[in-house]
Amino acid sequence: MHSHIKPDKSALTFIGVWLFHVRAALVLTYITCNLTFWIIPLLVLVVFKWFIPISKVQTVIYGMMAWIYRTAVQVNGWILFQGLKIQLDLTGINQSFHGNFYLALCNHQSWSDIFILQHILNRKVPIMKFLVKKELMYLPVVGLICWAYDFPFLHRGKKNEKRPEKSYRMKDSQTLNRALTHFLRSSATIMNFTEGTRFTPLKANRQQSPYQYLMKPKAGGLIAIYKMIGQDLTAVLDFTIVYDAPKPNFWRFIGGRIQRVKVHLDTIPSQELKENFGLPETNFNPDRAIEWVNQRWSQKDRQIEHISSDFRCC
Repeated sequence: MHSHIKPDKSALTFIGVWLFHVRAALVLTYITCNLTFWIIPLLVLVVFKWFIPISKVQTVIYGMMAWIYRTAVQVNGWILFQGLKIQLDLTGINQSFHGNFYLALCNHQSWSDIFILQHILNRKVPIMKFLVKKELMYLPVVGLICWAYDFPFLHRGKKNEKRPEKSYRMKDSQTLNRALTHFLRSSATIMNFTEGTRFTPLKANRQQSPYQYLMKPKAGGLIAIYKMIGQDLTAVLDFTIVYDAPKPNFWRFIGGRIQRVKVHLDTIPSQELKENFGLPETNFNPDRAIEWVNQRWSQKDRQIEHISSDFRCC
């Protein structure tokens, strides 16, 4: 007669947790090594771009820098979406994009949002550039990449409830205008996480957000971008990302705890912004711009609820 020994559940749990952290550490190492590998050729190109102020030469150099960006994104995608087998369910992303300048909006829950958006849009739109907090300047590798591609580093000023477009300090306004001037030299997709920070229920509660799944949108960055490049804007790409985990974060994402992500895209013609915001250089109306952003956020909140219910029923 054979005795049946039940496995120790605590031991199995410990092994599962250990494997999760090992997997996440290995994936993070892979991503870091991939980005570090491209830093040296990228910095060489940046030096050449500085010392050869000939527009045609700089155009060629920037094309090479864009190729590095897209290749690094593609390599990251191999491990994240093939190695980890994370399933992406996409809606509204079947159309092709042929314009030179796009503005991308998205709800923000984790650093993984960035990797997802880069993967989805890689080689479909001009390379994505971000408005980033000044603290990222000091991060190894990441800070260098942001600096090389002229990402504007913003110093968040004190919030102005009556005039959200003044929520950036004057120094930020000058930095943003200078960075957007660089953007206009070549095609670009500017990514704006309109909430300004990653969503958590605790943050939303402290902020007294009227939304169930979102922080209050901050219109200052969006307004500054529109006033600078609104005339050249092709469209707004409004993304909504929903994870199959209730509390998504980057470590869980690269550790394999997130298996499925749904992404919906609403493509908004630039004409809609001009009708709601006014023309950038003449009759711009910040109040209507803020109202438009709030309406988009209400719609996005309902969209997240709808997608989340699909996860709950499956």
